[in-house]
Amino acid sequence: MKTEDLNKIKKMEVDEITEEIKRMHDELMEDKKFFPESLLEKLDSEKALQEIFEKILKDFKHHIYKEEKILFPYLINLAKAARNEIPFEKPYFETVVNPINMMQSDHESINDATERLKILIDDELSQKKINSAIAEKINDIIEYIRKVIYLENVILFPKAALLEKKFLV
Repeated sequence: MKTEDLNKIKKMEVDEITEEIKRMHDELMEDKKFFPESLLEKLDSEKALQEIFEKILKDFKHHIYKEEKILFPYLINLAKAARNEIPFEKPYFETVVNPINMMQSDHESINDATERLKILIDDELSQKKINSAIAEKINDIIEYIRKVIYLENVILFPKAALLEKKFLV
């Protein structure tokens, strides 16, 4: 990610960052730019690679679902409450730190799996078992996932926890 893009995101409000990450989720999982599902079919002859990649996609989809159904609506409302657009409502999960910890645990698992996948891809490429174009597309997906995780862990989550502290004192 370019430094200027990163600086722009750092200056955004929590709800704006959240919306940007939702857009990135959509781009990754639904856009024709990546088309991860079609890559799975192309990996049919390499079962180990296919299984790890399929598990990463499944885990990431589940992770996105949890974020977009539980955490993100709260973050958007938290930002609105900070601007006095709506009243603050304490979440049923007590504090944003609880779902953040769960999301960060997911991130660790996903990062571990993407690291294993990268190693396997490099091995398969060196043995000429997979097409370099397919390997490049998978690596692009891995990098995109890592970028989203970075934005959440390093920018969004700390900013949201700090914002919430203003209400929970």
